[in-house]
Amino acid sequence: MSPGENEDPSQVMSSAGERLIRLLLETQVAEDEQPDDVRSFINQVIVYLPEDDLREIGQQLVLDDEVQRAIVGTRLIRELPGHRADAAELLDRIWTAETSRDLAWWILLAFGFVPGGRAIEKIHASASDSDPAMRDAATAAITQASGAGLSAQSRDILIRLAHDPDPEVQFSALYEIGAWWAETSDPQLLSELRAAAASTDDRLARTAADALARGTPQGNH
Repeated sequence: MSPGENEDPSQVMSSAGERLIRLLLETQVAEDEQPDDVRSFINQVIVYLPEDDLREIGQQLVLDDEVQRAIVGTRLIRELPGHRADAAELLDRIWTAETSRDLAWWILLAFGFVPGGRAIEKIHASASDSDPAMRDAATAAITQASGAGLSAQSRDILIRLAHDPDPEVQFSALYEIGAWWAETSDPQLLSELRAAAASTDDRLARTAADALARGTPQGNH
């Protein structure tokens, strides 16, 4: 049974803040085994907790010296549509060379949720990070930050990452390229998908073929 599974978020909200934080931290540890569990107590808190309360707890945690607490804070403040400018400023403050790699990974993903040129600049820079986990996260962050329009620079970075030496980064970049091809008529994305469809790597070939099979992009309709 995962932490918070039998907790009613609406009841927990009225309890002491540290109890809520403890449950959030316990849930985060348990997520290592099931990271995509949509029933996660963290996700429930994000849905049910008033935004001002989320902001208060998130801002408190994101500046904490303890990495796991800072990660929970990062996950909370990125989900606040009414406070994303504040979130961008906070994340920018803790994005330093001394940041732990685990925390940096979460901050990078969070940059995809917040506005501002500095966020996309950091996402682009992370696409050249020596750590493949950071380059992999950059592929998703580029798409999240791009909204309805992929810039030429972001497109070129995704294409470069589709040839990354790390196979997971390659796959993630190609997946995002396929998603953008479904929304655009960019011939460079089409060329990349066609080349990947002929790859000897079965996973890459299937991913590209699936994207191409979805048909003519909406922009050509």
